[in-house]
Amino acid sequence: MSPLTVAVQDHKGRSFIATRTVPPGSVVLRTKPYAAIPDCGSRRHVCAYCLRLAHGSKELEVSCAECQQAFYCSSRCAEADWGTFHAVECTFMKDLMLGMPAPRVNDLGSGEEVSVPNREEFDSYTLDYMWLLMRVLTKRTREVQAGMNQVPSPPSTSSPIDKPSTGTFADVWELCSNSHLFPPDKMPHFISVARSLARFVRSYLIPAAKLPDSFEHTLLPAPAPSDLLSYIDPLPPLEASLLDLILKEECNSFGLYTFSYKGHRFPRQGYALALYPLAVFFNHSCVPNIGHVTRHAAIPPERGGLDAADCAEMVFYATRTLQKGDEALISYVALDGEAGTTGISRRQNLEQLFFFKCDCQRCAAERDKPDQVVDTGLDKLLCRRDGCRGWFVPAPLMKRAGGRKFVEGQDHPLHDVAQRLISLRDTAIHSLTPDDIRDRIDVLSNILDTSKTHIEDSCSSRQSVDHFVLSVIMVAFTQQLASYRAITQGDADFKRTLDRLSDDMEAIFRNLDQNKVRSRHSYTAWICEACGRTRE
Repeated sequence: MSPLTVAVQDHKGRSFIATRTVPPGSVVLRTKPYAAIPDCGSRRHVCAYCLRLAHGSKELEVSCAECQQAFYCSSRCAEADWGTFHAVECTFMKDLMLGMPAPRVNDLGSGEEVSVPNREEFDSYTLDYMWLLMRVLTKRTREVQAGMNQVPSPPSTSSPIDKPSTGTFADVWELCSNSHLFPPDKMPHFISVARSLARFVRSYLIPAAKLPDSFEHTLLPAPAPSDLLSYIDPLPPLEASLLDLILKEECNSFGLYTFSYKGHRFPRQGYALALYPLAVFFNHSCVPNIGHVTRHAAIPPERGGLDAADCAEMVFYATRTLQKGDEALISYVALDGEAGTTGISRRQNLEQLFFFKCDCQRCAAERDKPDQVVDTGLDKLLCRRDGCRGWFVPAPLMKRAGGRKFVEGQDHPLHDVAQRLISLRDTAIHSLTPDDIRDRIDVLSNILDTSKTHIEDSCSSRQSVDHFVLSVIMVAFTQQLASYRAITQGDADFKRTLDRLSDDMEAIFRNLDQNKVRSRHSYTAWICEACGRTRE
């Protein structure tokens, strides 16, 4: 069962709600962005394709010679990005920037305005989300060409043990635009951006995709009547839909952050902008119970068709225990420098940036008793050693994505079981013969018997079992069964064998639950994302 489901709450709308008790350190959601780009201040230091950061303050050596706006960690990434996105957007970006390269930025991540000359006189913030939306529109075009069914992905089925998903454009279009909350004086600027993006669609995207001019009428749905603003003169259909898309992005995109530029004694430094349509149901609290970290996967040389969305998985985890029915909450603003403050500036930022007055328990207490310091529990989550500004993250999430190394449970026999399954999962299956599959099923059966023995021993002795390793075993075992089902369809003998293995696996873990064996649900080690300090 997924630890979260989506429910509609009064005054909040759609929200993530816990479906069961969720212990600290547990992963509640893994998701990838629908699109992601380096921001203006970091373009020379962050690969436009895989979002990999250059070491230290070094600049990336590979760049697009045509527009000088996209930089890469390798020629392979440059070639892949050209085939995925950049061939469509390059000339438009060059035209938008008047062919002038972005200036060098010495103080990356400082939050200061980056001066980038461009024809429309857009600031760097605007240029960032314009590039992001160019990639959203390009991806949307490919979906339409592929005839993808535009049904929003059901967030309630997202699970930490499921394959992370980017969602589809239908999920992007389902995002709230909150159009009526934006100050009217901002609308002329957004309309200008919409017109510029319409030029991208008509003069660059449609010709590159070799589609008829009429495609502009089917590229985007019409805005919902409730999103239309009466004080704006009617726009052409494409511009009206693009305006709605801009507002959706403004309300729902995520910044990606690092400590690589200035070090751990400074606030996190932004380096990219991304749209995670399946993660937008986390509402805000100034005392969050959910944290998140971005993990970068290596791109195997033999694989193609990946983009930044595949290399910026965002993992959400519980920072304290959630009971069934509790709302899962993140913080929309930085909380690392707030110790001992009354939070006035924090509440002002929330109201100015996100258009709501926070009424969380912390804000209410600070308003009612401004002279008292509210105990938020953040001291347990923030490092603060030698001025460090980092947050503690469950140790396994600080490793490279892919699940090949575990910090916890290495002293438990089940750790070896998990490693065997991972090794089995990571080997190719497309060339297996029926005899190979039978051999692998025998190996799976042996692994299952080993797991059963170790789990039953833990049940009888009341010893703890590492929850993370159990999750890895369940995921890898399920993946193996699914793979073999896919390549042995129609074979009744294989079906019976695989069904038996599936039933045996469920029985083992059901027995674990019935015996109520104590499980180390919370990771015993947490690591500071900035300085690497470990705490228990």
